Amino acid sequence: MTPRKRIRQVPEVELKRLSPTLQKNFSIGQNAIQLPFHAKGALGKLAEKLNVTSDHLLKARRFAELLSDKKSLELLAQERNKQVTPLNPGKQTARPKRKKKDTRLSWGHVRHLVSVADHARRHQLLKDAVRLNWSTTQLIDAIQVREGRTVRPVAGGRPPNRPQTIEEEMLRLQRLSEKWSALYQSRLIEKPSQEPNAPLTLKDRITEFLQGDGHSASVSRDLKSQIDGLQHALTRQADEIGEIATAIRAWQAPPLKQPRSKRK
Repeated sequence: MTPRKRIRQVPEVELKRLSPTLQKNFSIGQNAIQLPFHAKGALGKLAEKLNVTSDHLLKARRFAELLSDKKSLELLAQERNKQVTPLNPGKQTARPKRKKKDTRLSWGHVRHLVSVADHARRHQLLKDAVRLNWSTTQLIDAIQVREGRTVRPVAGGRPPNRPQTIEEEMLRLQRLSEKWSALYQSRLIEKPSQEPNAPLTLKDRITEFLQGDGHSASVSRDLKSQIDGLQHALTRQADEIGEIATAIRAWQAPPLKQPRSKRK
């Protein structure tokens, strides 16, 4: 029989500094470590008993295995700088007091950190997530770039549920297009010409980089591959969207009048 993995003894004082959600998931992970990894049946029963999915249980197990050292726990317990959205100078209004938000890293961060196998890279990502106040999405992006997971021949992951009607299909496509526009062209900048010091939009930042630093010899091979992958994806989407846009314009155009047939 394969011996059970020895559980690292973690001082209670370190665990109590974590958020309640992380404390709960660390405890789940410690329970999972007591079972052999190949004992799928026993792990499944434990997941059912703890009311979590098997995937959740395995990620919690890796949490207890990979992030239970003192340095990692200190970073996970650290309060981060709160991101503040600047108010419009012409509309300074008092905001109601709200309950203090927990700025420590969340379970959403941890469940993606444990997917990084290399210890040094995982610890650096953890440090950067705390220091730079990354959201879960920003951490996912950083992991994909540093792990070289960004260039793929086709989109991965579970395919989305197929809409049941043409109305649902068009509505979903509209929402995705609006989401893309919100990211691509920042809504904070309605009249860039009147705001010379306003932050650049995503389009401007990428264009500026490609025209300047993008030609530098120091650009990594991974970044060049990612640029090629982005070009391929955008070109393919532009062609597909162009076909739909052409069909919509044809649908909106008034029908051509058919010439009257001459009576015999």
